[in-house]
Amino acid sequence: MIGTFTVAMVRRFVSAILDAGLESELRRDGAFTLFLPTNEAFDQMSESLRGSLEAQAGNPLSPVLLYHLLDGKLTTKEMRADQLVETRSGAQLRLSKYSNQMTTVNCNPLIRRDQKATNGVLHLIGAVLDPSTISSSSVVDLVIQDGRFNILTDALEKSGYIQELRRMPNALTIMAPSDEAFQKLPEKRLEKILSDKAARHALLKNHVVPHPVCKSAVIGEHKMRTDADNKVAFNCDKKSVFVERAQMSQEEMSGQNGVVHVLDELLIPDRAMNFLELAEKYSLLTFLSLVRVAGLEEAFGDFGDYTLFVPNENAFLAVSESVMEKARSDPEAARQLLLFHGTQGRILSNGISDGQVEMSLDEENPLRLQVHRSALAVENGIIQRADIEAQNGVLHIIDRVLLPSNKTIEEILREKGEFSFFLAAMERASAYDAKALELQLQGVATVFAPTDTAFRALGQTQMDAILNDRETLLKTVKNHVSTRILSSGSFQPDLTYQVATKQGSVDLRREGNQFTVDGVRVREWDITNANGILHLIDGVLVPRERRQTAGGHGYISGSGSSSSSSSSSSSRRVISTNGYKKTVISHTRRTEVSSSGSTSHSSSFSKVVSSSG
Repeated sequence: MIGTFTVAMVRRFVSAILDAGLESELRRDGAFTLFLPTNEAFDQMSESLRGSLEAQAGNPLSPVLLYHLLDGKLTTKEMRADQLVETRSGAQLRLSKYSNQMTTVNCNPLIRRDQKATNGVLHLIGAVLDPSTISSSSVVDLVIQDGRFNILTDALEKSGYIQELRRMPNALTIMAPSDEAFQKLPEKRLEKILSDKAARHALLKNHVVPHPVCKSAVIGEHKMRTDADNKVAFNCDKKSVFVERAQMSQEEMSGQNGVVHVLDELLIPDRAMNFLELAEKYSLLTFLSLVRVAGLEEAFGDFGDYTLFVPNENAFLAVSESVMEKARSDPEAARQLLLFHGTQGRILSNGISDGQVEMSLDEENPLRLQVHRSALAVENGIIQRADIEAQNGVLHIIDRVLLPSNKTIEEILREKGEFSFFLAAMERASAYDAKALELQLQGVATVFAPTDTAFRALGQTQMDAILNDRETLLKTVKNHVSTRILSSGSFQPDLTYQVATKQGSVDLRREGNQFTVDGVRVREWDITNANGILHLIDGVLVPRERRQTAGGHGYISGSGSSSSSSSSSSSRRVISTNGYKKTVISHTRRTEVSSSGSTSHSSSFSKVVSSSG
């Protein structure tokens, strides 16, 4: 073995071995593993380590030299992800393997690995290994004993998390913020986090990675999951290593069960942030600016618990300029707009039921929640990102700005001025049967309203049959009403959904920016109102059982065109998912949507608003 490594790049270490009389030991039969420091490593070692090595010069039992030698042949393939191995000195080395193919010994990378010798294997390294590097203490004790982490230690002890760390069976990394890092937060904000059990626990767990992470292994951006189940980004430049925006100190402390790094900033998880901090993190900048206009910083910063449905930036861009200009310039308008986007309490996605109604924070207008097969919705907004838990509530990011409307469907249609036939039909249907429509205030109904042009296209005979025959009128009107809110965003493109109406069912489909119901073009959709949601359509939806009368077509359109319904029941397999029935048919893709019930809750926001001024 000695003949193999007497090369120029490791001559300093080889000379030390020869001077110590270890040549005969390394030439004997048997298998060894030797970690060989380069000449540059000798030049760069600390003065204390150099002193230890020189003090033992010529001694075959030199602790520093024997710390580089293992009994047995250990190749990198045989090394585990995290492994402690005993050296000939009696002290232990920590071996680590990473997904970027790097292997380290005591956090020093192997420069050249698995160099075979007649009686073992050699690994070239860029540092002289120090037997005192790995402490006999645990990483928790290293933090407690250090003296720079008093706030962290106090939080660990008060939370009980310190016991969880001691019981962890695997090695770990503690990213330890110094006292100065904690003190960078405003005193009031820090106190609020540390006095909140859940927020404090989330903060502490976010500083622990459940496996060893060496700084030398960070050679580019790499995300690792913390014990809080959050991913944090490790990165580096030519001088330093960072976790998110926090810089690691040059020091790296190794204990019996892992590694400790010193951070100069806190890694604050979502659960320890307030709504204002979350809005900044997720670039919800328009929402944040309106909070300041409305004077709701204290309400959304210090109070809770609330659930907020916050529109993304694209949602605000889609709102009319007049609405946004008023919100930007009028504090009361901004306040009313924002309060309609929240409710009391923490509502996570797994606690939302279809048709659920919650009073908004404005204490006047309810929020109606829906569960669709592939999405969750509030009013006509689809939840794009759910369950961002904050210290003072839950934030859901949505794709629409929600605008309250106390107008009924009837009032909206009368204002539009081109729905007189459908309004007359609705009025007669309600007179014939009080339960025909059941359009309630704070309701969750969907109404498809045909234009007058669509009715005229039926022809006088067909129109008279609908408007003057009791049974035909009731069935036709009820075929335009569904008992649950159906917004366009709840339907995936290029799929056909069979939706239950009060009479039977209709087929809904989205293709690009076009939305159709039984083949009829929806000319204007997602008009929220006191009764639910309204879609304006270009055709009359004839009930399926009366389509023979209509020439076999599913509808008569205002343009005089018609379309057949593909309602074949052959080769059908029905799968129920979240209140939807997805029907797979041999010649088409269809989804059936069934109705479901609703619950109602109410709460108060007045105390918080008065507190926030």
